[in-house]
Amino acid sequence: MFVSYESGSTLVYRELTVAAALVRIGKRLAFYLPRLYVDSAASLAGGRAIWGVPKEMATFDVTATDAVRTIVVRSGGGEVCRIAAAVAKRGLRLTLPMPAFGTRPDSLLFFAGHLDARFAFIRASVELPLDGEFAALSLDRPRFAVSVDEFVLRVPIPIAIPRLSLRAAFAREPVIETG
Repeated sequence: MFVSYESGSTLVYRELTVAAALVRIGKRLAFYLPRLYVDSAASLAGGRAIWGVPKEMATFDVTATDAVRTIVVRSGGGEVCRIAAAVAKRGLRLTLPMPAFGTRPDSLLFFAGHLDARFAFIRASVELPLDGEFAALSLDRPRFAVSVDEFVLRVPIPIAIPRLSLRAAFAREPVIETG
């Protein structure tokens, strides 16, 4: 997911979010975000410290015509991906939940954002380097693509889930500890 935070945002920056899976931990269902690329040091620091998400610095080359937007993301001297997406002409306005998990050394973090935006199905293609971090995930063959425009994303402070609760959530049998 490529996002360009522009007017109305606390910070102005670009971001590529890789949401590799929708997972359930205990009663919470949320996206697992293995990597986010940003072009803002402030976003990188805040993402790691507040939400516990693994942000990395990157550069974004964005070109657009009336019909197609092309995004090339580079990090650490190499290309992460190349996206070509049709520009949506219209769409349906919706508000959707955007729950996600982050991590800190002592806990899992859960935050449930809300996205209010104009959504439209579009054509898109993704190119990934064969030796890149995400090559094995088949993210270069999207089943569908969605344009999200005119959006407002609200993300509250995360809720920490202590490690003891995590052990119980992952246990196949009840956890019983003795002295």
